[in-house]
Amino acid sequence: MSYIYETEEGLLGIRQNCYGTWDLYLDDLRLGNYATPDATAQDVALCVTGCWAWDQQLSVDELADLSAWRENSAENRDAPAQR
Repeated sequence: MSYIYETEEGLLGIRQNCYGTWDLYLDDLRLGNYATPDATAQDVALCVTGCWAWDQQLSVDELADLSAWRENSAENRDAPAQR
């Protein structure tokens, strides 16, 4: 299970790892690890990801809710994200 969102900076991804926690990616760069996908989305929305290209924004409130992200199952993992 994963969630993706296409941005000008690249493809943001929230992916569950083998330990049951969630990793945040910008393209293929792992930015952090979180207990839940909701916590991950909150940091993305607050622009506190550790990625300067993303974090220079003040905030991106609409990304705090996972409904703004596209749920990506194994079957459609490579499908393009919608903005």
